[in-house]
Amino acid sequence: MVSVLNKNKTPQLMLRTNLIAALSFCIFNFISAQQRPLIEYDVLSKTYDTLSVIEFDTSEVAAQTDFFIGNFDENIADLEQTTPTENIFENSSFTKKQLARDFYNLTDYPIRTSVKLFHIENDTLKDWCSGSMVSNQHVLTATHCFIDLMTDEIMDSILVCPVYDDGLPNGNFECVDVNQYYFFEDWSPSGTDMGLLKLSQPIGLETGWISIGYDEKLEESQDEIFYKFSYPNKTILAIDSMEYDGHDLYFNYGSSIKILGDNLFGINGSVNSIPGESGSSLIKVQNDVVYTTYGTHVFSSMIHNKITDWKYYAFASILQDNLTSTTSTIESEGIVLYPNPATDRIFLKNIDEKEIEQISIYDAMGRFIKYIDGDLEVGMDISALSDGTYFLKVQQKNTLKTLRFIKIK
Repeated sequence: MVSVLNKNKTPQLMLRTNLIAALSFCIFNFISAQQRPLIEYDVLSKTYDTLSVIEFDTSEVAAQTDFFIGNFDENIADLEQTTPTENIFENSSFTKKQLARDFYNLTDYPIRTSVKLFHIENDTLKDWCSGSMVSNQHVLTATHCFIDLMTDEIMDSILVCPVYDDGLPNGNFECVDVNQYYFFEDWSPSGTDMGLLKLSQPIGLETGWISIGYDEKLEESQDEIFYKFSYPNKTILAIDSMEYDGHDLYFNYGSSIKILGDNLFGINGSVNSIPGESGSSLIKVQNDVVYTTYGTHVFSSMIHNKITDWKYYAFASILQDNLTSTTSTIESEGIVLYPNPATDRIFLKNIDEKEIEQISIYDAMGRFIKYIDGDLEVGMDISALSDGTYFLKVQQKNTLKTLRFIKIK
């Protein structure tokens, strides 16, 4: 693990500990309401960068990114749109957790945008958190899923698996590691415990992704249907008679959300949640029309950090170049390049499986830049290139294929 930024964090860490013990949400309401910059952490170089605060139109009361169902297939799950009256928590209109595979095809959209997070420690996978694909290469989750809440140390190895279930990765989608973390400066559990993971590969091109959004009138969504897909990983019989081990995808749904100040929201009634659900989204669903997350799960009583206007625009600035679908791949006679445009890495799919002898990059004027080495599965590093247009030349036996791509920041 790597310590995050400032080692002198003792008062803040003590405050976080007291917050969890007493659930004194209001302590942080004022602090969390103030706009903060995002911190970018690069996993490979173990370096940090403080990003500029994003300016936005404060007169806007709501906004959301676009969702995408993915290229895997066109199957969309028919999610129930009426308020449930059975199998619900006491004094609520929200169902208890149920195995997703008992009700749905897990490869249908939007279920396939649900991801399980593993923490890799000493070459061992540890059941960890939940998350949601929100672009072709980003996952939305809780910050404490990659920064230890008590020690403030950053976890330098996270594995992301789409629709992991029954103790196994889904055979249709790859599990991938994480290249970058994005989190808010001086984050706290009550307001800014949410962050983005940038994946090593754009698996969202296949799974699709849900949108992120904010709405200053979210409290008026009392009759709207919200869904949660998550990976509970601990059995706590005192609050839930089910046994959980993190190996299965669960879901619950319902209506009657409640607003808890400027930065928190949840579900009315005696609704509980389980460790492992941290980072999962509360998603507003209108079949074929709306699939929008408004926040990430952080507390055991189904409390979520709410995406407010400035948090939304900070995240959207990161996601904007990865909210592309079919236009992010370039194909030339059996060789597919993606994503395009690209920032750090490009990937090739060798569809015709002909042996590749050499890969080289040329600039827009046709001048040779360099030869490319690397495993096609891992991708090819282009981070040192200046922004602009380039040509990738792929030499196979008796064949030279050229693919054009754009490098951006």
